[in-house]
Amino acid sequence: DDDDDDDDGRGRGRGRDDAMTRRDMDVTRAVLEALTAMQDTQARMNSKLAWITRSLPKVYDAVVNDCAKAIEASAGKIDRVSAQVGALASSAVMTGGERRRGGGATTTADEDSGSPRATTATTATARGGGGSAQNSVPSSRSQSPTRTARGVAPARRRVAFGEVESRNEYVKNLPKIGHISDARELTAGEQRGPQRAGYGPTSVKHAKKKVVKLEDPRKWSREKWLHHLRAHSATLFGDLDDLSIGDMVDSAKCFFVQRGARVVTQGEQGDSMYVVVLGKMHVVVTQPGVNRGESLQVATLLQGDFFGEIALMTGEVRRATVMAPYEGDGNVWVLEFSKREIGSVMLARRDILRALTDVCANRKLDNLT
Repeated sequence: DDDDDDDDGRGRGRGRDDAMTRRDMDVTRAVLEALTAMQDTQARMNSKLAWITRSLPKVYDAVVNDCAKAIEASAGKIDRVSAQVGALASSAVMTGGERRRGGGATTTADEDSGSPRATTATTATARGGGGSAQNSVPSSRSQSPTRTARGVAPARRRVAFGEVESRNEYVKNLPKIGHISDARELTAGEQRGPQRAGYGPTSVKHAKKKVVKLEDPRKWSREKWLHHLRAHSATLFGDLDDLSIGDMVDSAKCFFVQRGARVVTQGEQGDSMYVVVLGKMHVVVTQPGVNRGESLQVATLLQGDFFGEIALMTGEVRRATVMAPYEGDGNVWVLEFSKREIGSVMLARRDILRALTDVCANRKLDNLT
């Protein structure tokens, strides 16, 4: 009986162990599935972030191009409206002149026919304005002369409805479209170019938009490279001779960096250093517990600054992310010195190795302080 009891106890113990083992396996399987799902989610998020990083510069360029096209279209509309207003002004002045000539012919015909109205008006004028108002009937296009201190002032012509005294008065009352200058500013307006100095054939057309040609360092001569590196990167190239700098440039690779593109990424393994040839770049650092774990810009690298020298010499991981900015003219060029290409140059020229070692040591001291 005791043996049977022992066997039953051992059987129950083995059953509990098997149940615990199965439960542990189920828990382990669930954890692995959750981790796999998290990895898949992280991969999808990384792909979305990469797509956003590639799309932002394109969206920015599209918006800028659309704005430029809209401005050019508005300028064309303004030119067309200005031409139409000038044509209307010319036609209105010509119509007024024809009406004035027609009115003068009518007055002459009345005088020749000897009408009582013309005779009465002439008599009243000869008397210098004397006589009754009933005997003097002024013409519809003239006013009676006024007496001043110096004598009788000349009669001022009355402008009838629909007539214009002069083109200048008509143009002065028109709504201003764009920039309208008087005769004194006409010459200055022609010199300014895109601004319109007036209406009609004297208006200045819009000048074509100037296209700024960006500089390409790959077309530089050897002398220009030597002068540029010595002038802007004196810390690294100031003590090197022409042959050493020339060998470094020959072993390097110069390439263009698009807006928002990353040259190095924090945490990745690196074996090359870079020199900013043209433009500027942002240094971004991500640290847990700082800025709520989000990326924080800590520095800006200008023309002639260099980065990645510690990774080139020691093979350490990148401590920060260096990327091209979204603002500015977008002309960012860097010079890359990889360990594979510059290694033989450093072995052949000890002054290059000494310069890079000094730069790394100074950078290490700066990080410690």
